[in-house]
Amino acid sequence: MADHEIAKTDRVKGSPHLFLPDGTGLHNPGIDVHWEGPWAQGYPIARVTDPEWAVKLLQGL
Repeated sequence: MADHEIAKTDRVKGSPHLFLPDGTGLHNPGIDVHWEGPWAQGYPIARVTDPEWAVKLLQGL
């Protein structure tokens, strides 16, 4: 139920959304997306992808 309460707020920007122990929130790490057409009705286009995002995140901790 605690997770559900957070999910109802604007803290969660979408899926996936990672929360780190220090409170940092990362929405869709490793990818930058824009919408072609109306948001959530058109097509998501990945502008930038970084397959090394997890390694960089862990090295920064």
